[in-house]
Amino acid sequence: NTEKHLHLGDIDSEHLMAMAYNAADLFVMPSLEEAFGQTALESLSCGVPVVAFDVGGIPDIVKPSINGTLVPRGDSTKLAAGIEYMISQKEMRVKMGMKARQIVTESFSFKKNASLYLNLYSRLLEQ
Repeated sequence: NTEKHLHLGDIDSEHLMAMAYNAADLFVMPSLEEAFGQTALESLSCGVPVVAFDVGGIPDIVKPSINGTLVPRGDSTKLAAGIEYMISQKEMRVKMGMKARQIVTESFSFKKNASLYLNLYSRLLEQ
């Protein structure tokens, strides 16, 4: 393979991690299994749209045509097509990136999660 790539190694700093995500135009997550998809959420929180397989918790995070693209599990041809399409559509990618950040802020913030847990515990205690 003659394609060039840059291996970033282990990144222990949240600041450097955010810089790496922000340097990307697109985040590709070819996982065949995912319980949640933390790296997809991290990418979206940095305003970078995601192309991924439709598995596990990823569909809870990646919303097709809003903040990324989902393709059937294991379909590498559709994954490649999704990547090529997203790369070719810069204006759409930028809009998806802005929407991605907004969705993460509204739906996955610590404050939002704490509120959901408090409501759950209150309902359980009332029973």
